[in-house]
Amino acid sequence: MHREVYNPDLVAVFDVSLFNVTNPLDGLKEKGSLLLNTKNPRSMWNKTYFLDANGIADKLNLSMAGWKLINTAMLGAIAKVVNMISLGTVEEEIMQEAVDSMWEDIKKI
Repeated sequence: MHREVYNPDLVAVFDVSLFNVTNPLDGLKEKGSLLLNTKNPRSMWNKTYFLDANGIADKLNLSMAGWKLINTAMLGAIAKVVNMISLGTVEEEIMQEAVDSMWEDIKKI
């Protein structure tokens, strides 16, 4: 199910080139937060946070079919920014998902 979000508390921009085609800040609450995946930080909102998720993926050789796997780093940063769930909980859920996926692969053999 897909739904549009009109007034978010947080906008996470995984690719800053998105600003070339649209304004992801439209509707962001005045006291909301902006998280940017970038290696060239510049403030674009009252509360702007930066993470070089691409650099992290490069450093850890996280890629699949030529695509950098930045989702996990961005998820950790989102958890930190919103401060509603602990990074430990995020880590546990990622590990459980990996184990579940591994078992599904083993069942196929």
